[in-house]
Amino acid sequence: MGRSGAGAAGNAVFSDFLRVWGNHSVNVLVCPGIHASEWTQAFLAQVGAAIASPHRPKNHPDRPNTTPPLHWWVLPPEVPPYAPQPVADFFESCWTGVSELGPAFDPQAPLVWLGFSAGVVGAIATARAWQRRGRPTAALIAFDGWGVPLTGDFSLYRFSHDRFTAQTSEWPQASAGAFYAEPAVPHLDLWRSPSTAGGIWQTRGGEGDRHFTTALEALVKLLEQLGNAGRL
Repeated sequence: MGRSGAGAAGNAVFSDFLRVWGNHSVNVLVCPGIHASEWTQAFLAQVGAAIASPHRPKNHPDRPNTTPPLHWWVLPPEVPPYAPQPVADFFESCWTGVSELGPAFDPQAPLVWLGFSAGVVGAIATARAWQRRGRPTAALIAFDGWGVPLTGDFSLYRFSHDRFTAQTSEWPQASAGAFYAEPAVPHLDLWRSPSTAGGIWQTRGGEGDRHFTTALEALVKLLEQLGNAGRL
């Protein structure tokens, strides 16, 4: 996978992402786990297809969706996702570089970190470091990452492949929202096939909204909220 995505096929997916966000902008930094890169491409393709679906409502009903300065950056497989310094170095190069989709990060747009499994380690460490450097994170979304403490001065969200992982990963008042698959799905399937992982979404430690959905639907809704609100 290249520095701005997963090759030519990935860029086509990202182009579909861009058409549906109105004038809202968000920088999404993705830290996959240790697995075949094709699984990350499958994940991104499903998210892109869901966002680009003509059945989804437009951000602005009175005008067509346009391509905003939305940027997705994916950690390539040669960078160990559990090693904070290499992860930080890679995304630092993205911050100052230029991709096939245009300029590098939009400094005025929120930063959203999305990590899976071992990638949660690199994502949370870099998010905290960037926060201290004046690059505020809007949210961090952790797909599994069992045992990784999620703490930070930004919104935190967990997606878990089963209820046990969700219950044993949760820190009191740590998550703004959480999803767990019910029935359980294999750990890797949560990433490579979020559309087939049905389960429970709840907000604010279960005190708020709680309903059945899929991991894909919950993630897309969350990303759309970030695009609309700028910060959760």
